[in-house]
Parts: sequence; C-alpha cells; structure tokens
Amino acid sequence: MKMRFALMIMFMLMLLPYALEAKDVYLALVSEDITKAVTSFDTLDAIIKSNSYDIDHYFQNGDLTLQPNQEFIIRGGRGPIKRELDQYKTRNVILNTYGQDWLTLNAYSCYLKRPIGKDNTTYVMLRSGYKWQGEKYCPKELVLPGATTVVVLGELGAAVRPR
Repeated sequence: MKMRFALMIMFMLMLLPYALEAKDVYLALVSEDITKAVTSFDTLDAIIKSNSYDIDHYFQNGDLTLQPNQEFIIRGGRGPIKRELDQYKTRNVILNTYGQDWLTLNAYSCYLKRPIGKDNTTYVMLRSGYKWQGEKYCPKELVLPGATTVVVLGELGAAVRPR
C-alpha cells in the first residue's frame, strides 16, 4: 500500500513540470483602436473571444486583406495554433497600404505562463506598425522571411511552432 502511494506521488511530481497548453484556438479581426487601450491579457482574452470566428471565415475567399487600422489576433496553444495555420499554408494575410510604402505588416508573439491549473497561452498578433502597450510583458517580434506587407500562414505557423 505504501509503495503504491509513493509511486503515485512520484508520478504526480513528474507531471508538474509539463505545462498545460491551451487547446482551443480563437481568431479575431479587430480594430486597433480597441486593442491600443488594452493593458491586461484578461481584457484581451475577452475581446478576442467576443470577436472570434473560425479560420474558414477569414480565408473563405482566398487571402485575408488587413486594413491599416485592423489587427488579426490568434490565441491558443503553440501546437494547436500551428495545426490551425497549417490548414492554410499557402494563404496570405496582406496589408492594404493604400500606396503608402512606409506601412509594414508586423507579427508579434506572446507566450503567457499561467498559474497551475490554467492553460498557458500563446498570442500571435498581426498589425501595421504600432506597438501594443502590453508588449512590455511580451516583446517577441516574430522573424518572418521577407515579410513587409504580406505574411504567409505557413511561415507564420513555422515561427510559432511548439518548443
């Protein structure tokens, strides 16, 4: 009996270092005016979940055209986000620059470690130029090959790949 109890405790202790990753993926296309004022991830989660559609909705007509005042946000675990993006490897997110060459499409990734019992979350944000105020908590800019005004979802999925 004591041996079973000891083995069960050892097994539970082995599981502690494994972080739980968010399994659901949420995708939202929102105005940057909404996200500029956000300073907490809980508020950002509420915005994403209330404006979320599945990936088919955004890429049903081919590529997604992002206006300079919009932001495309993906929220979930690293693995689930990569699997979701791999469905549309050849599709693009294109920034409509209206002929203004100085506008660029930037990709940011944030990994948020949550307390035990809550899923760790990855956020991927595609936006033109401006920096989100919450980036002091999440400053990682994704390096995408040749990305200026076009981001290929296959390259984005590879950049977000699980550790």
